[in-house]
Amino acid sequence: MTAPTTQDTTLRNRSKQTTTGSNHVAALHSISTSSKLSPTAREVLLNSLPRPLAKAIQPTLDFKPIITRNQLRTLIASTPQIPFSPSRNAARSGGGVLILFNRLILNPSDFLPSHPGGELAFLHFVGRDAQDEIEAYHSDAALKQMASWVVGVLDEDDWMGRPSSDGQGPTTTRTREELERGGYVPLVPPIQLGYRAGVLEAPHAQAAAFSHHLIPTRPQSFPLPPDMLEPPPPPANEIEPARERKMSQAYRELHRRIAGDGWYVLRPAGYARECARYALLGSLAFYLFYKGTSQQDQSSFLLFLSSICLGLLWHQLTFTAHDAGHHGITHSPLVDRLIGVVIADLIGGLSIGWWCDNHDVHHLVTNHPEHDPDIQHMPFFAISPRFVAPEPEHDSESGSVDGQQDKQRPMMVAPEGLWSTYYRRVLTFDAPARVFLKYQHQLYYIVMSLGRFNLYANSYGFLAKRAWRLAMPGKNGGALGGGSEDGAVGGEDVRVGLDEADAATVSKILRPRAVRAGGKKSASSGGRDGKKLFHLIVEVSCLVAFWTWFGAGVLGSIRGWGWKVMYVLVSHVVTSPLHVQIVLSHFAQCSADLGLYESFPSRQLRTTMDVLCPPWLDFLHGGLHMQVTHHLFPRIPRHNLRAVRDKYVRAFADSWGETHPRSASSTQENSKKRSLYSEFTFGEGNRRVLGVLAEVARQVKVLGEVAEAQAKGTLHHQQQPASSEAEKYRASGRAGTESSSGSGTESD
Repeated sequence: MTAPTTQDTTLRNRSKQTTTGSNHVAALHSISTSSKLSPTAREVLLNSLPRPLAKAIQPTLDFKPIITRNQLRTLIASTPQIPFSPSRNAARSGGGVLILFNRLILNPSDFLPSHPGGELAFLHFVGRDAQDEIEAYHSDAALKQMASWVVGVLDEDDWMGRPSSDGQGPTTTRTREELERGGYVPLVPPIQLGYRAGVLEAPHAQAAAFSHHLIPTRPQSFPLPPDMLEPPPPPANEIEPARERKMSQAYRELHRRIAGDGWYVLRPAGYARECARYALLGSLAFYLFYKGTSQQDQSSFLLFLSSICLGLLWHQLTFTAHDAGHHGITHSPLVDRLIGVVIADLIGGLSIGWWCDNHDVHHLVTNHPEHDPDIQHMPFFAISPRFVAPEPEHDSESGSVDGQQDKQRPMMVAPEGLWSTYYRRVLTFDAPARVFLKYQHQLYYIVMSLGRFNLYANSYGFLAKRAWRLAMPGKNGGALGGGSEDGAVGGEDVRVGLDEADAATVSKILRPRAVRAGGKKSASSGGRDGKKLFHLIVEVSCLVAFWTWFGAGVLGSIRGWGWKVMYVLVSHVVTSPLHVQIVLSHFAQCSADLGLYESFPSRQLRTTMDVLCPPWLDFLHGGLHMQVTHHLFPRIPRHNLRAVRDKYVRAFADSWGETHPRSASSTQENSKKRSLYSEFTFGEGNRRVLGVLAEVARQVKVLGEVAEAQAKGTLHHQQQPASSEAEKYRASGRAGTESSSGSGTESD
């Protein structure tokens, strides 16, 4: 058992000083009488914010309450993260959706139901500082609007990562450099503990995340013991919080420099070339189809060529749909969404709404086995041992403090599969998975060739669920789930026991923006449900139009079922290089969970790789071969990615690679060569992906052999080795492997 670290001991001491269970009165006492920011702290905070937000919040900053980390923790643990639904009652709130933007505390609960990236983009950052992520994904106009979500400012001592003074002012005078550096200890978002809309989603949801706590059983619903939100210490030799904060600050400076140098400005010539290419492929597909079907004897060869051209058109158009989903074309959410609907829904038969909801989560929790839907492909693929050997909720080594075991806590083993916070179900390691995964590296390209059919299933399933939520808002706990009166949860009220002033302050913090504005926004926003309904109608209409022109028009004109099937298969299989390209950037990279201390740029560099190719082939990859730059700066127009990568990103990754904790244990010569930037040729990247799949397949075979031997009763004397083997798989899933996390540059 690992000895508790100094930081771990500090966190536990902090927990002993704070509230547990529903005893929140002490934590929230005097929340209404907190002191104001010092002039230096105020200046540092405003300078650290993007200019549009700083300018918008400056007039009201001094009127915001100072909230300690203890108070923030109590508010989050006492009130579930249920999005505000204006269609139900303008005076109702979900509360508890409290996110940090530097020291600013935001409550965006009323915006969650209509957020283009879905509610998970918020829920994964409850209690965490999301400044890097928010700046990377939002325009200046959007950042300015966020000033209306600010409900408080984090206490200065807590910002520095030290025991707070309960809002009574900092215990010591901080220098400007100390305030800029910070030291905030993040809280664990309830969704990453298995809670959604105030309840535990499943008995084993996020079991591993709960395993380091000293609580015998998990509550089935809110309120939660505030101690549950305390994070585990960062993994040794992987994450140094001080270094991560410096890297985050350097990333923000680089981001603003790139924006100031004009790299967010669209290059029309780039899309002019794309449109010419689309027109050529579309014209060829139509001409060959027309010639092939207008002849008395249908020409199968011309239909074959037409299907290839149509597949290539879909392949190329997907890149622009990807750009539009990120608002990376015009930077106008409305215009880019319309472009995406036309390309994805009308021409391609896919849902841009599903893509945005899925893909934005992928960008925020990249390669996290429980949270990233882009690597959750059970039963066909598993890139981490954690999909096949999930961690137990509790074992003999967990649940101890200072060497004392928690004997009250029962042994619980997670089911055979991980809980997906995106799909809200267990990714079961069942019989089909045991068959497919043993041969996943051999079936990889076959499955990828049929990838577009999977996109249809995901798109239409997403739209069906959205239609159900709109039709039955009270029957689910999702984006339109029910709320509760300000601060009231399940019959309990977080304000009970507080004096009138403190209760009023808590109500103001938890109240959504629409209610804080006196209901003025809710009438126009009660169009929130109407807006989602409008988007749904537009998407469904475009999909009906797609199946009209493709299903009835194209396939209906082809004579013979065999040729119809041929046209569908060829046109869809031709798009398979796109699916290979999509997974190439992540499948071979590290999928370990390094915890909440890891910074946004560090996580993106660790989990993403680029593909080497000459500039004249950029159109074939559609910008997806420069995923490192794209993941760091997702709104940069595609045709600017190469220049930004060469001028800024490589140097940034190289400089921070030399200071990585693992570099300290390597030789000085190797340390100088280390980089966080990963780049390989298309061939080498594919070999690395197949290697990862083959390794997990090997482990599945071993587990199958062990299970078979146990079933036959021939392994009773080898129980311990089997257990050790399974633990080895779990360890490899947690820590990743050097071969799958690769850094540096390779070429064939």
